Amino acid sequence: AAAQFKLGKFYLDGNPAFGIKQDATQGFSWIKQAAAQGLADAQFTLGMLYAQGRGTTSDLQEAENWLTKAVAQGHKQAKNAIAQLNISKEITALSKKIDELKQQGKYNEAIPLAEKFLSLAEQHLDPKHPDVAQSLNNLAVLYNYQGKYLEAEPLYKRALAIREEVLGAKHPNVAKSLHNLADLYKTQTKYGEALTLYRRASAILRSRLIDAANSRAESAGGEIKQFKPTFISHLAALMNQIMQTPAQRPQLTAESFEIGQLYHDGSVGKALAQMAARTAAGGSAISKLVRDYQDKLSEYQKTDA
Repeated sequence: AAAQFKLGKFYLDGNPAFGIKQDATQGFSWIKQAAAQGLADAQFTLGMLYAQGRGTTSDLQEAENWLTKAVAQGHKQAKNAIAQLNISKEITALSKKIDELKQQGKYNEAIPLAEKFLSLAEQHLDPKHPDVAQSLNNLAVLYNYQGKYLEAEPLYKRALAIREEVLGAKHPNVAKSLHNLADLYKTQTKYGEALTLYRRASAILRSRLIDAANSRAESAGGEIKQFKPTFISHLAALMNQIMQTPAQRPQLTAESFEIGQLYHDGSVGKALAQMAARTAAGGSAISKLVRDYQDKLSEYQKTDA
């Protein structure tokens, strides 16, 4: 068990001396094996990984279960961790309420709760805890909806920095942060900056889909649907860039086709891929293409969202 725990820690942090690259998923797997054999340090670490959603999906109940096992063995840090976990549960409940108000368009009511969410997270959690990133993102989204772009941008950037450092550069939540910041720039007509971020987000998600396909993971289909909003926003940014810089049309056409192909499992995606291929027509066809694209975007939002 001790050897498995040590190997898991190597994967979590990376260990160039042993040729081990950072891989949170592998680290989680090894540490879980060690925890199942009763190693207190592994049980504590596993509980923290579940709480943080690092190497696995965040699960506060599983986190509490493993931390409780560690406490029973006299692990000193586990007791404090459970207290922090209770704060996380309060934050989770607050986040759910914020989402409900946001869905109802009650942004003025949601903002004070989002500010409380952020205050609780910063007061009780590690500055790099995923819940801090989530609280920053929640408040930034609400500011964005109200047109408070200057207030939203630094919050989005802080959330992105935390997720990149804690979850790793290829985590889907990093892609979500990149997407959110790109949407903000797009709203401000900073199209070049938005496209750069959409590209980074799509690259992460493309890598996830390739890994899922190679491992024949059953979750691949669900992930494709989950990632569609990023791919469709990426395509919209490319269409706009084609209109702005016709000289780059061949390169942008190829990129559009590649992104469109990531929808291959749905009719909307096939249509978008075909439309991307037609961008080579140029001239007045481009304007019609963008209008057609907007129609497909509406179709996607109605049927595939």
